Amino acid sequence: DRKNDMMSLAVEMFQPAASHLENLRLACNRQDIQGARWAGFSLMTTIMDCLALLNQASFPKFWTACTEQIFALPIKPEQFDALVRTISASPEFSAIQQAAETLLHRTRNVLIQEHQAICTPTPANEELNGYYPAIKEYMYKVLAACDKRNLINAAYWASKMQQELTEMLARIHTGIESSSLYSYGEYRHDFDQQQFPDLSQAISEGDFDRLATLVKRFDERAQKYFTQHSISLHCMTSFKELRTFMQTPW
Repeated sequence: DRKNDMMSLAVEMFQPAASHLENLRLACNRQDIQGARWAGFSLMTTIMDCLALLNQASFPKFWTACTEQIFALPIKPEQFDALVRTISASPEFSAIQQAAETLLHRTRNVLIQEHQAICTPTPANEELNGYYPAIKEYMYKVLAACDKRNLINAAYWASKMQQELTEMLARIHTGIESSSLYSYGEYRHDFDQQQFPDLSQAISEGDFDRLATLVKRFDERAQKYFTQHSISLHCMTSFKELRTFMQTPW
């Protein structure tokens, strides 16, 4: 519906905000007030566009000429007007930078709160149907990389294995659609709740034997989860079955 579309667009438009903030930090470090000011206005313009979408509002002129209307928006970060005024006109680099960081952080929280309010869980069989062969493929790639002691390759496929399933479980259990808006720790809850092993520590330790053991355990847990939710594993026992599977539109 319209609200979902507006939310998706707001999340997309928020992406340049981090780049603007980094430019502002660099300018502040160099004591470049013009650079800091302009990066601040670029950041605020990005945020204004996001808030306009969240509030389904439009402004008759550029936002700097409509501050009274903007500050009255119902969906906005805390102390919005004070932060905007500081970034716009403060002579202090530290104040500008702190206000910009706070504004970005609070806007992100608003986006997450609004996004979670409209999240709708996806049925497990719809989300995972046909996916199990990918888990098997990733497991074999990790095991092969472990055998060859190729840590970079093992780390990539193990991370991909965990990332994809974590995203799917989040959509199934809470409806959260992972995106660049969220960090991994903000949607991994369902992955942990379902007792899947975390592969990241074994990667960090460079422990190939432990990683190999964990990916096998990951596969076993995935099989159990799929079975509990009556989702076919699509395990092929013959070339004919494989050919039929590959020709099936999912």
